[in-house]
Parts: sequence; structure tokens; C-alpha cells
Amino acid sequence: MPLDMSRAEWRERVAVAKRRAQEVRLEQRGRAVYKAPSIEDQERLASERVLNDDSLQLGDIVSTNRGLFLFKGKPDRERSDSDFVLLQPR
Repeated sequence: MPLDMSRAEWRERVAVAKRRAQEVRLEQRGRAVYKAPSIEDQERLASERVLNDDSLQLGDIVSTNRGLFLFKGKPDRERSDSDFVLLQPR
């Protein structure tokens, strides 16, 4: 407590700080906690997006978290695993 502050003033400052801390706690409860996706999750999501891309054409090569794949399916049909051939490294 500063020397030039009365006990009543000090108590009022403490009470104000406690109220503000309580307000912050209540505000934080209402907010959703954001957890950043892991690198593995990001890679998996990016791979799913590219494998389901409607703009793929016969012969396109896509890079995924499991390697490079050649698209051999038809662009106007729903994708299946058989539409992609894993390209083996040389």
C-alpha cells in the first residue's frame, strides 16, 4: 500500500480489482476455446480436399500426406480410391 493512500482507498482499489478479475473470468467462460489443428490434421484435411477436388482431370498429379497420386478417374463422377494410382519414387 502506498504511504499516501488511506486504508479505505486501498480497500476500494482492491475491491475494484477483484470485480474486474471476476468480470474477466465470466467473459472468458463464454468464449469457445480454440485449439489449433495439429500438423497431421492439417495434412490430412488438405489431402482430403485435393482428392475430392471437382476440377481434377485425367492425368492430374496430386500431392497428399501419403505421397503423389495420378488421377485416372472421370472428372464428372464421384471419387473413389480406384481413381488414384500411387506414384512410386524412383
